[in-house]
Amino acid sequence: MSGTTIRTGEVVRKRRSRMPWLFWLFGIFLIITWWALYQSKLFLVEDLKVVGTHRLKADKVMQIANVHIGEPLISANPKSISNNLSKIPQIKSARVERGWPHSVLITVTERSPVAVVKWGKGFNLIDDEGMLAGKINHRPKKMRLISAKPNTPAMKSAVQIALAIPAKWKVARISAANSNSVIVDLTQGQSIAFGSGDQAKLKIKVVGSLLINKYRHINVSSPLNPTVRQ
Repeated sequence: MSGTTIRTGEVVRKRRSRMPWLFWLFGIFLIITWWALYQSKLFLVEDLKVVGTHRLKADKVMQIANVHIGEPLISANPKSISNNLSKIPQIKSARVERGWPHSVLITVTERSPVAVVKWGKGFNLIDDEGMLAGKINHRPKKMRLISAKPNTPAMKSAVQIALAIPAKWKVARISAANSNSVIVDLTQGQSIAFGSGDQAKLKIKVVGSLLINKYRHINVSSPLNPTVRQ
């Protein structure tokens, strides 16, 4: 019994005697790693590239991303950079990749404007999701003018209807106070209540058949049960 106790104690002492060395080695490893990543010239940003820009300038994206040539690559945090880029209305999404040991690649997907809303002396561009996509001074001729608040369900519904409207329709105004109240006024005096943006193509088809009969007030919020009045 006593011999067994002595051998067990010896084993325990030997295991404990190695622990301080392991801590020292681990600490030295951390110091070397920190130095290599943050202080040495082994992993610095030397190549910064932005791809996917069309309306935006790559220089502006780089400025907002706040990544600089010569800084430690580890400091270029992809999540932080993506958050900074999300502040630009023209950007729908941005993917940031670090390429060890020296490169950062930013891939941008821009919002594609399909409509405009009047704002001050200019216009806000709106994409197919009803989101802001930038600002311009003059209204593009081929884009529908919508009266609704950007970045809201109301604007999204209005855009869905606007995109479904045939080019031959002479539209005076598209408005939406909320997501279920899209109204389209034509230049010849007809007023069409579409309700929401759901079933937009079906609603347009129903309206097309009713306009032939020269109704002035059409409600297709329920397209299978439309209502009309002169």
